[in-house]
Amino acid sequence: MAENIKVNIEQANEALSDLKKAIETFEPYTGSFLKNSSDKFKGFNSDFIESYKRLFDVLRNDSGKKLIANLNEYHTKMAESFRGIEELDEEISSKMEE
Repeated sequence: MAENIKVNIEQANEALSDLKKAIETFEPYTGSFLKNSSDKFKGFNSDFIESYKRLFDVLRNDSGKKLIANLNEYHTKMAESFRGIEELDEEISSKMEE
């Protein structure tokens, strides 16, 4: 026997909003941020500079951009799903009132 599915749409939308904020916070740290940051080490003389340069070279790959793109796609699909749930809920409610 199937059980009822209960969705707290307000909580789901809050979580979706938090995800969007996280995406917007992380996005500036992909791409040019890493290049600009690694360029600031030019001319520095320290035992750690080479380690930092290697770290920034590793971080400069496209994984951050891909992650942001995937998160944006996930956010869009979840928002569409939540809208569908809300519309279905409204439709069922209106039919029950008839």
